[in-house]
Amino acid sequence: MLTNKIRLTAVSLLISFTLAGFGTQIGLLIKPMAEQFDVAVTMASTQFSWYLGGILAGNLLSMVTFRYFNIKWVVVCCYAVVVVTALGLHLSASFNVIPFFLGLLGIACGVGVCASSTIIAELWSAKQRSAVLVSQDALFNSGGMLFPFITATLLAEQFSWSLGYVVVASVTLLIIVIALLSTFDLTVHQADDSNKKMQWHIGLSVAGFSLFLALICSLTPVIWLPVFLEEKFGVTAQVAAQAIPKIYLAALIGSVLSAFAMVRVSVQRFLLVVVMVGGGSVLLFTLVPAMTWMSITAYAFGVAIAALYHSFMAWGLSYIEKPGYQHVTFMYVCGGIGGTVAPYISSKIVDWYGVAIVFIGCAFLYVVILAMMLGMQLTRKSRA
Repeated sequence: MLTNKIRLTAVSLLISFTLAGFGTQIGLLIKPMAEQFDVAVTMASTQFSWYLGGILAGNLLSMVTFRYFNIKWVVVCCYAVVVVTALGLHLSASFNVIPFFLGLLGIACGVGVCASSTIIAELWSAKQRSAVLVSQDALFNSGGMLFPFITATLLAEQFSWSLGYVVVASVTLLIIVIALLSTFDLTVHQADDSNKKMQWHIGLSVAGFSLFLALICSLTPVIWLPVFLEEKFGVTAQVAAQAIPKIYLAALIGSVLSAFAMVRVSVQRFLLVVVMVGGGSVLLFTLVPAMTWMSITAYAFGVAIAALYHSFMAWGLSYIEKPGYQHVTFMYVCGGIGGTVAPYISSKIVDWYGVAIVFIGCAFLYVVILAMMLGMQLTRKSRA
């Protein structure tokens, strides 16, 4: 029984690890994709909105999927699709089919990550669940550090832009094998709330909108930082790409430190610090005079985004007396929309005004988030 529990936990952690592999190397793939298919860089960047939109669609689809299908076969089928779509991207000779493969990849990953959270919620409880969730964050940030490094190496050796996704897909084969060897004695419970009025609070709505903005602010710099560094300092693509693993190395350390910090301080205070560090580091990207300062700035930004998603979710749910799956889904959808529109909106801004403006815009959005948080904190104190 314990061995099976360990296997299922390994499946969940590997899902987080590989999810990072697909998402965090987007910034490295834009220019090589554009060169391979002879399209504009901004046109190539918008294609990844299909992947991020697919994740959002997968999150929504999972609400229905787990009611009717065994979670074991959902996991196996999703990651079989991931392998096939990654190979499809690698073998494709036409730019027109890229959105189809990226969208399908996103849907499979979106359902898969919800399966991962469901497995952890069913297997673990109380402090053990928190520990596993922190491990999930740590595995995600480990993937964000490792896979961009591998991809940057492959690109330096003149391999195709899509080979990095094939590498990640090869790791997902482990998920399929372990899932097939495991017993999924899980039941997905959903309370019957049809006759009850669902509790809502303006704080949850503000937190959801803040998460939407925060995802834009955390994803956009990762997408455009390599391109920005090439333009500003005239470095090679390989040198510029080294900034991404540094961000996720700091995020890996930050995800562990964040768990200890939130035990000692309220989630609101923790988020206030995180938002200020995030806004300051994004602005610093445009102000530093030399590449030597970029490493420090990348580390600071990595710490700021380490536990962003779960922290905003915890803040929003703190306004609800008894949170239900509707409240959790609302937060996932808000974050999913932010992640989906970030490549499209940022590519349009880059097309019109240049790369530096997207970093300044993200700093402004951090200020908006900070203002909303302070406003909600003052409102809560005045009502207390």
